[in-house]
Amino acid sequence: MEIQGNGGIPASLIKEGQDLQRAGVGGAGAGQVAEGDREGSGSRVAVSGQARQLLALRKAVDDAPDVRADRVAALSDRISAGTYNVNGRLVAEAMVRQAAFEAVV
Repeated sequence: MEIQGNGGIPASLIKEGQDLQRAGVGGAGAGQVAEGDREGSGSRVAVSGQARQLLALRKAVDDAPDVRADRVAALSDRISAGTYNVNGRLVAEAMVRQAAFEAVV
């Protein structure tokens, strides 16, 4: 069975070929049954609790504003007033951490 359009849920969190009750997924909205199962094919897909949490977190991140206007305004005021100071060491450390992270991923 091929699963498409899983909403960004990692495949490792989707249990394929298991009955929803046996997989420990129960209750309304707790799991999703593949379309083929409704037709009697016997294939089932259970979405784990962890996958549902990841999906909820992803939705929260997607719904969050890209720009925090209050922070931008406060920083703009500090820059204009000449009171905004940058710690070069912290910037360099953050750049190294980001580069290391990107090298691993």
